[in-house]
Amino acid sequence: MNAFHVSNSFDRGLDDLDRLHAWIDSLSLPPASLPPAVLPRLRLALVEAFTNAVQHGLSSGPDHPVVIRVSSQPEPDAGLRLDITDHGPGFRLGPAAPPSEHAERGRGLIVLRALADQIEYQNHTLSLRLRP
Repeated sequence: MNAFHVSNSFDRGLDDLDRLHAWIDSLSLPPASLPPAVLPRLRLALVEAFTNAVQHGLSSGPDHPVVIRVSSQPEPDAGLRLDITDHGPGFRLGPAAPPSEHAERGRGLIVLRALADQIEYQNHTLSLRLRP
């Protein structure tokens, strides 16, 4: 995997989902040049994290964008680092209890933990590491 660092800012809330998908598609091109096999897992992680940031991070408008950074990690931690930053009140990243089977919400962190090899939250930034 090539060394790279790319970022994008999204300030229209969920109306930016199409633009986010297009940006993820562009990560198969230089400078990222991610292999096609990586994109589905990356897409699911970024869309889930972005949706959570919009819904819980109070981010909408040019003064409160969601900023997403994707970068490659050198050996020995080879893989991708995803940083999703919002302007919300923040949260504690503790153990997530599964929601009731009829709940319409509450699965975001469970999904992200299943996709990521490592997950951290500091200073309004959710960081995910995805290893190949």
